[in-house]
Amino acid sequence: MTDDPSLTARLPEGRGRDPIRVIVDSTARTPTAAKILLQESAAYTIIATTEAAPVERRASLMAAGAEVIVVPGPGPTVDLVKLMEILGEKEISSVLIEGGGKVNGSALSAGIVDKVAWFIAPTIIGGDDAPGPVRGPGIKGLGDATRLYNLSFEGLGSDIYITGYTTERVVKYLYRNS
Repeated sequence: MTDDPSLTARLPEGRGRDPIRVIVDSTARTPTAAKILLQESAAYTIIATTEAAPVERRASLMAAGAEVIVVPGPGPTVDLVKLMEILGEKEISSVLIEGGGKVNGSALSAGIVDKVAWFIAPTIIGGDDAPGPVRGPGIKGLGDATRLYNLSFEGLGSDIYITGYTTERVVKYLYRNS
């Protein structure tokens, strides 16, 4: 909400293809004037919400050009596992989560993350009230932490780009749901 992102490919000389944008918005708070709904793009926008989203808000988002999906689940937030199943039915097989700490934490907790890509800037910020990159209830101990495997590190300008895979969590998720 604060960032109002475009979520488009912005490569030099117009190269690249815009992705289908999926917004996780439990109560349909996305403004109809948001960049994701106003831009010219061949890709469409999906807003995933819950039954708690007011019907009139859903209708206004559809009128603004979004596909609104009401994801079944216990609420109060969008069930991310169910959302991934719905996206799979739409033949969307790869999802890049560019979320805030709450969405990142929920995705990790749901076991739907198989690869993490992290950019770290050489800037120290923080504080008791500063939101972190992963939020939520936290973990009880290090044994419950998400461990990354097959790590790679790359310098991008003054930033560090780290990638790793959550292989053990993905395997547990697949066996739990088979």
